[in-house]
Amino acid sequence: MIKSERFFKRNKKYIFSAVALIVLGVSGYTIDTLMTEQRLKASNEAYTMLLKDANNTSAQETLKQKKSEVVHDVSF
Repeated sequence: MIKSERFFKRNKKYIFSAVALIVLGVSGYTIDTLMTEQRLKASNEAYTMLLKDANNTSAQETLKQKKSEVVHDVSF
């Protein structure tokens, strides 16, 4: 047998586990980034509506709700 075949045969579980963890990590990061962008977009739209009409209660409620989510995402 070739040395690389023996290495793969011995460490097959670890190699597949590492690949699976990398795939899960990248997909989790991508999903988190997309959700953060959606929250920011909703907050920006609510803020724009609030700038146009200061008495818009639905925009105020949306901004209050999304503000807390965005602050936690951006804070270090």
